[in-house]
Amino acid sequence: MRTSIKILPMFIVASKNAYAASPAGAETKTGVLIWLFFGFVVIVLTFQAVPAIVMFFYMLKGKFLKTRSETIRPLRKDNK
Repeated sequence: MRTSIKILPMFIVASKNAYAASPAGAETKTGVLIWLFFGFVVIVLTFQAVPAIVMFFYMLKGKFLKTRSETIRPLRKDNK
């Protein structure tokens, strides 16, 4: 364990050139259509997630705030 702690800084210093040569910071040539597609996907996910979140909170409200007798309406005696 002690030797790995001593060797670790050496590997970090030795690998700095690999990180500097990485193309991760290079500019990509993505077009407008790609960005429109990403925006469309975000809009679809938002419109799918909002009702799901609302339904989830109503389920929690029904689970924790009401008792079973309050959630089931009693039948009327005249069956109307």
